[in-house]
Formats: sequence, structure tokens, C-alpha cells
Amino acid sequence: MKIYNITHGADMDGMGSAALLVRFFKIPLSQVFFADYDGKMLDDNVALIKKIPGRGNLLIISDFGMNERNVQKIRDALHIFKTKGNYVIWLDHHPWTEQEVEQLAPVCDILVNGEIELCGTDLVYEMLCPHDKYSDELVRITHAGDFVDTCVFRHKYCRLKNGRKFTKPMNEWKVWSKGDRALVDKLSHVIKYLGGGDNIANPKLRKFVDVVAHGGLHSKFIDDVNKQYLKETRPYLKKLLKTVVVKDVKGMRVAIGFSTKINNQEACITMQKQFRAPIAIYINEKSGHSSVRSDVGIDSSAISRAMHGGGHPQASGFGVKEKLTKNEKTALIEKLVTLAKKGVKKEKR
Repeated sequence: MKIYNITHGADMDGMGSAALLVRFFKIPLSQVFFADYDGKMLDDNVALIKKIPGRGNLLIISDFGMNERNVQKIRDALHIFKTKGNYVIWLDHHPWTEQEVEQLAPVCDILVNGEIELCGTDLVYEMLCPHDKYSDELVRITHAGDFVDTCVFRHKYCRLKNGRKFTKPMNEWKVWSKGDRALVDKLSHVIKYLGGGDNIANPKLRKFVDVVAHGGLHSKFIDDVNKQYLKETRPYLKKLLKTVVVKDVKGMRVAIGFSTKINNQEACITMQKQFRAPIAIYINEKSGHSSVRSDVGIDSSAISRAMHGGGHPQASGFGVKEKLTKNEKTALIEKLVTLAKKGVKKEKR
């Protein structure tokens, strides 16, 4: 049996999931691939799934959500993979619609999904892996980074294919140190610096997964890449702040900004702080990869879903055309504001 992993390539949750699978199942890095919600990366992964040879193989999809536009093409690819005599485990903690679950459950042996208090790396660790001290730290740091605003979410559940509730309790990390936060930021910087582009077999990200899988959370490699990221991105943060447009949506400030090379989460948090905006939208001008962040209690994910992306209520993403012209940026801002007015809502507490 060969094990393949397709994981979200934009953040530590996807990387942490892959690192655990490499660590405990000895998956060759050549069988680890990175995904995004739309565009070339999604299409290339669909083509990959169809072409995986042989029978008796296992595909593990981790920390990768779904949007309505892409359900059919992924379902078709998994159907081809399954009919060869292979197996699929899909572990995700993003919200799915009932229709998406109904269409994809039949082509998965195990499907876990839903907005829950477990991140993707938690799910991989609890459901598939043995435990050790280093991996406990890896999972804790990854969880803290994915739930950066609160670290503890309201308890919900995710659904397995057979309808059972997955209710195994998580460790309640209610307090995290400055050192934890510094490490979370450092790892995010490294992923941003090594990522970019549309290569589902990105060798730099594969190296990062390998380093993290084999005890390198605090390694010189991580430190050196982080320093390079900080050195190179300072002017781009300044550029970002000069481009920001602030709009009023339902009595809330929405900050929209453009730049390149900056970690998406960092860009959004910077805009939120600088402009006192509960909602921030960052568009990477070079890659088109974009992110939406909102304060706890504000669900802004409808913006990303309407743009054929996806994610969580407070953290989501989508893609746009690369290298937008001035007029295209103006039109995009107007579209995002319109979508925000239609879809943004305050969550019931």
C-alpha cells in the first residue's frame, strides 16, 4: 500500500497534518502534495488523483475544505480513484454544506468535517497517529495558531460517514505563552516565504514538512528562513498600509489592502490594528491569493465562499486574477464591499 497526502498548502495546519503523516507513516515526500481552494492547484490535484496508479492505496486529504463550485470535479476524481480499489480518508474542520457532504461522503471511506474545536492537525493526530512528546508540542502550537483569537472554541462536532459524532475531547489549551505566539508567527512567516506559486509538489514546502516532521520546530532552518522573511517583507508592509481602503459595512469598518510577499494572516491583523477594522481583506497582487479575517463573533466567510473560496467564520480565503490593473482593483473593492453587505453577519453567542 502507498499512502498519499493532499493537504492545505497555505498555513501551519495543513503543514502540521502532513508532518505528522510523514513522521509516523514514513510517507515519502514525493507523495505529499499541496492544495488550494480554486485555480491551478485544485485542478492539478484533481488530475493527480485520477492518475495515481495501482490498487490498495490510501489517499489522506487533510485540512482542506470545500466550495460548491468544485464539488463535482473532486467527486469525479475520487470516484475514479476508488473504483481502482483504493481508499480515501478526508479529515477537515472547515464548515461544509449538507449538499457537499452528501455528494462527497459516498467516495470517502472516512469523512470528517465541520466547524469544530479541533483543527486539521488535531484530527490527524487523534484519529490516525500514535502520540509522543514532540508531536504533542507540534499539535499544540498548530492548534494555537489556527485558533489564534481564542485558542478554545465552542464545542461542536464533526460527522463521520456513518453518521456517528466524533466527540473525543481536545486538550483545553486556554492559556498560551508569548513564546508560543512567537513560534506561531515564525512558522507562518516561513510557510509564506517558502510557498507561493501554484506548484502542488513545491520542494521548499516539502522540505519544511520534513524538517517539522523530524523534530525541527525550533531548528536553525526555521530561524534562518524567518529572518530572511522579516528582512524582505518590511517594505511590503509599508506598501500595504498605503493601499488600504476602509469602507463602512453594517456599522463595521472593513479594511481592504493590496501588497505581495506578506504572510496573509499578518497582513490582515496589521490592517485590523492600524485601522481599527473588525474585518480585513488582504489581496496578494502577485499570486492572487487573498484572505479575509474578522473579529470573534463576526462571520465573514460568506465573502470567500461567494468568491469561490472557503474557510472559517473568522478566517477564510479565495483567489483572484493575478496582477490586477487599477480599474480592476477598484471593481474588486466594490464587489467585496457588496458581498460583505450581503453576507457578513454577527454570530449568535
